[in-house]
Amino acid sequence: MPSARGCISEYVHRIGRTGSAGKKGFALTFLEEVDLRYAREIYDMLEASGQTVPSWLKEAASNWKRYKNMFLQKKRDAERAAWEAHQQAAEAEKAKTRPPSRADEFLAKVREAYPSITLPLPRYN
Repeated sequence: MPSARGCISEYVHRIGRTGSAGKKGFALTFLEEVDLRYAREIYDMLEASGQTVPSWLKEAASNWKRYKNMFLQKKRDAERAAWEAHQQAAEAEKAKTRPPSRADEFLAKVREAYPSITLPLPRYN
């Protein structure tokens, strides 16, 4: 399925190209679960053109809202994950570039004076 807005009209245009100039053609469309949010529109187009509508598409067309909500939830989850990754990267960059605090300077002096200490000393903010 085309991913742009108004993709159903693009879909119809592409399918129409398989049998142009009055000749019959054959088109095969692969639909992923996320594409089933368009099931109702595809069903309506097939029925209006006198094509045979598969039973699985009739079932999906009656549940198109479920598929649309599933798509929207996946999109929100992906956006949230991208935002969290961005935030973590920004915090890591900020931690690398911030000037050392007085506690950091003290810990550095302790590590320098007592190199045999093997426990990692905490870094204070």
